[in-house]
Amino acid sequence: MPRGTTLIELVVILGIVGTLAGIAFVPARRTLDRVRVRDATASFAAACAIARQAAISRSANATVHVDTLPARLTVVAGGDTIHRDDLASRLGVSLSASATTVAYAATGQGWGLANTRLIARRGESADTATVSRLGRVRR
Repeated sequence: MPRGTTLIELVVILGIVGTLAGIAFVPARRTLDRVRVRDATASFAAACAIARQAAISRSANATVHVDTLPARLTVVAGGDTIHRDDLASRLGVSLSASATTVAYAATGQGWGLANTRLIARRGESADTATVSRLGRVRR
């Protein structure tokens, strides 16, 4: 008796595998979206920490510029760009912000802030980071 599988058996197995993959794809995609928006707000918090540290170490004002259209974060201290993070190409997220600039004085305290809020979105997932008046970031 010859060993092997028939075409019908292969089609049934492929149908079962395809159905299981389709069922698992949706939760996996949602999880990936949650991870990416969480990483985007963590990147914003890191950019704020970089700006604060640069303001203290250089004894000069430092700012985090949030460019929402290309989803880019830029840290400028003393006229020099010291950090840039393109979140759209790296994580595929979109950004919205209540203010486009977060500034830190040379003492490291937030300057001119009034609870600036950044929201990162991808698919159905969204995450928010808020900068307090003192310059602290809450996620």
